[in-house]
Amino acid sequence: MIRQTTKPSQWFYVQSKDNPADHASRGLSATELQDSTWFKGPAFLWQRHLEPETVKPKLQLRDPEVKSARCLHTEMDQSREHTNVLALFEQFSSWSKAVTVVARLQRLANGVKGLQATTVE
Repeated sequence: MIRQTTKPSQWFYVQSKDNPADHASRGLSATELQDSTWFKGPAFLWQRHLEPETVKPKLQLRDPEVKSARCLHTEMDQSREHTNVLALFEQFSSWSKAVTVVARLQRLANGVKGLQATTVE
């Protein structure tokens, strides 16, 4: 619902000390929760005009909260004609060699799919 009714340009970063949602994960006692901003929200929400704060969070390598992404780009030589798959198999000297090559390609493809990124770029 939030994504449907708002734009990301309307969203702002809220520091952990001002975020009442973080109170639940801190294990506050009932008295501490009562005295916190859990029920009424942070003070900045009661202001008529909010000044957006520019914050650039520091990203830590191997931080479980940071998702990594990989982008692969492949280009095909446009001067080459489209190759028929059957024509590729005619290049092998025997059926067993063709099966071996296809099996290796499948293992390679499955290995690439199973890779997990270990760095944040």
